Amino acid sequence: MFIKYVLRYFTLFLLFSLLIFLTKRYGDFHTAVLVQLLFTPFLIILIVVNLIILYNYEKKQNNYITFRNSIFFLVLLLIGNFLYGKYEINKDVFITLEVEDNMLLTLYTNNKYRLRIQYPHGSSNYSGEYILQKNILTINDSLIETKSKKKISNKYIYQKDNNKFISTKDGYKVLQIPTE
Repeated sequence: MFIKYVLRYFTLFLLFSLLIFLTKRYGDFHTAVLVQLLFTPFLIILIVVNLIILYNYEKKQNNYITFRNSIFFLVLLLIGNFLYGKYEINKDVFITLEVEDNMLLTLYTNNKYRLRIQYPHGSSNYSGEYILQKNILTINDSLIETKSKKKISNKYIYQKDNNKFISTKDGYKVLQIPTE
């Protein structure tokens, strides 16, 4: 019985997993116009077709409980994913540092950061934690240099006179606090 259920609902769970993966908006992720405009609607169409097929099959078997419980569970997971993503987006901003025209480093009040790199047809977002003590900004990510394409290092010193964060390593960008 359980194996039949798994085989019958496997594609539905797989499609919902892909939808959750493509709609997550927290942590490290990449977005592209192709995914947003083409792949996600196609995936939703596949889910609807799969739901219709499963509904018709369960209707013939008079087994609505399994179908209803599966749909309830999957929709609950999807709503949880959206709510968590909304929570992650609506954090209080401590300071936003401009690295380049297409690259911003946002520091939040809960000691988390987000690095956003904007491309012509998409963006990359990376997140993690930072520490700001005694005018020294430390980004706790060993891969930040790779993620930022050698533009951001792990440690910066704040200079009050020119309102900038200067890297302790040579060859990295100065993080400018935008003036309003």
